Amino acid sequence: MDDPNLERAPRWRGALAGLTDAAVMGVAVWGLRGRSAAAASVLRAIGPASPLVREQLGSPGQRLLGIRTVDARTGARTPAWRSLAAVGLSAGGQLLAARLQPPAESEERRLERRRFHEAMGDTYRRHSTEPAAGEAERARLLADAPPGISVNMWRSVAPQVAVGVVASRLRRRLVSTTEIRHR
Repeated sequence: MDDPNLERAPRWRGALAGLTDAAVMGVAVWGLRGRSAAAASVLRAIGPASPLVREQLGSPGQRLLGIRTVDARTGARTPAWRSLAAVGLSAGGQLLAARLQPPAESEERRLERRRFHEAMGDTYRRHSTEPAAGEAERARLLADAPPGISVNMWRSVAPQVAVGVVASRLRRRLVSTTEIRHR
């Protein structure tokens, strides 16, 4: 971005534009409540405050505060194919994260997990003065527990975090943008 006529937008303008866009998206999502999840994902992909709109047309917050998202390397508008490729990358990442997500837990399994955790809590209360006896009872409870009852939280969060990090890094390489003042 070597053009002297292009001035980077102050951070406060970008922050206010982001807040305005979040409010616009919040109203749109609130209006879609109770509808299909597909409508909400389409809104995130091509809605009024989506990255595609920010890069190609300018979001409502950007227009209100006089800023524009441009290619950081050239200072010109981001090529449409790059923006569309980034949207496809994001959609693919969301599908992959959903595919890697463990299945929903049944009500029976949830009750079984609750009973297990209550039993573990009882051992802590009963053996507060005898740590060795409590540890032995907890080890017995863990050994007798059905497989997967004490599932680690990261098993359900890790796919989304991993896909998000990879998609973010790829997006940054594909569409490197910055915000400038728009006159």
